[in-house]
Amino acid sequence: MNVLADTARFLAYHLLPRESLARRLAACFAMPGFKFQPEFSGRVAILKLARHFLAAGHRPVALLPDYLCNVVEVAVRKAGFDILHYRTDDLLEPDPTAIVRELQTSAPGLLLTSNMFGSSALLDAMPDDTFRAAVLSSGVAVLVDLCQDISLIHRLPSGYGNCLAAVVSFNDKSFPSVMGGGILAPFPVPPSSKRLACREVLKLYRELGIKLLSATGIVPRRTQARFEYSHCARFPYTFELYEPARIQYILGLIGFNRLNERNRLKLDHARRTPDVRRTRFFETAPFLITGSTPPRGRRKPSYARFNQPLESLRPDLHAIHNKGFWDS
Repeated sequence: MNVLADTARFLAYHLLPRESLARRLAACFAMPGFKFQPEFSGRVAILKLARHFLAAGHRPVALLPDYLCNVVEVAVRKAGFDILHYRTDDLLEPDPTAIVRELQTSAPGLLLTSNMFGSSALLDAMPDDTFRAAVLSSGVAVLVDLCQDISLIHRLPSGYGNCLAAVVSFNDKSFPSVMGGGILAPFPVPPSSKRLACREVLKLYRELGIKLLSATGIVPRRTQARFEYSHCARFPYTFELYEPARIQYILGLIGFNRLNERNRLKLDHARRTPDVRRTRFFETAPFLITGSTPPRGRRKPSYARFNQPLESLRPDLHAIHNKGFWDS
């Protein structure tokens, strides 16, 4: 029944003008104090936000967690920042007190937090008055990377003015899509204006088809590298500032409609999986940290080091997929 309903929505949305789809999507994901700007991908959203903060006068030094998808570091470096790293523990959590000390000693212009594998992205610490005062007095801009769990946007804190913004992604982590994502910010972000060529739109449809067929097992999954790494060189995984395609708007709207259902499936899978490490937001995380790799469940490869695709950032980390649909 869900397939029929989603197919009907898919066809109905195709009849709407692009501008109407963009407005509907922005209305779905806007939060109090934050407007939603759809983007072609989460990586493009990170690049644009980092460039915004640099143009606003923030120092070109960024503080990133020590375990992260290499794409994030590529985007921040591409925006013009040098990179420092802060430590995270075995549940990928940083120490807020250590973060404050780092802000005072290193004086970065950008602090990036991320909810990798269900970790907090400092969303618990940010509402604290003392932490907020330390961040604001340092003059740092905060970029919250929620590309792994769009349902956490309602936890974005208030009181940071134009110094805090977030990015989200639609690319399978929260619901099935083909790239797609956006920026949540209290300030306007100029939309991307580069139009996709017809062949590129067809490539998006092809990517989506392969993804869905491999998830159902109809066709074999693509061979995966030992460690997760993106060279950011092949469409649609580049940093070209394309405006979102119609298919991305449509899948975003359908995904929003199914988000709560997907999260219930994730929670059920997480509770039934033995030896799960309970990260702060593990219930809706697309990947679960486990004490050891369970006999069932698709394994999530460790992320590779920046510019070192064959070297794992954390070779001892065990994780599995928890995406709330076929390939969990």
